[in-house]
Amino acid sequence: MLESDVMSVRLEIIDPSSEHIKILYQHLQNRTHNISNTKKTSFEKHKKFVKNHPYRVWFMVKEGDEVLGNVYVKYDNSIGLYFAKRISNERLQEIFRIVGTQVSPLEAVASVRNDKFHINVASSNIDLQNMLVELGWKEMQRTYTVDLVGY
Repeated sequence: MLESDVMSVRLEIIDPSSEHIKILYQHLQNRTHNISNTKKTSFEKHKKFVKNHPYRVWFMVKEGDEVLGNVYVKYDNSIGLYFAKRISNERLQEIFRIVGTQVSPLEAVASVRNDKFHINVASSNIDLQNMLVELGWKEMQRTYTVDLVGY
């Protein structure tokens, strides 16, 4: 077996270096499924966002020298992720396993957060929904939005 055949995923902590900021901005620009970031963001606003580091922990996902995407854990125990291209169920499971060894969910707080990790998935992202079901994740909620101004 060639060495390149056994490369595994590693997680690298995001730092506010110009390299990470550029890669994350490229990821942001290439996203096709969005939940909260529905408008194009300027590079300067993005740079400020990354330097502010609003997540509990934020990783660049790499395999060898290739950046596969990024994953973060928020203070509500939600996991956010982006991959530059489709990845396998096995690779996604490996990433979750690594995250789980490096980050523990925060304890439950009634009406604030569950004591387990969860992922919010865009309703248009059927591929990720199917992958999560295949990996044993359980759907627990559907969320709807409306602009109540003028409703």
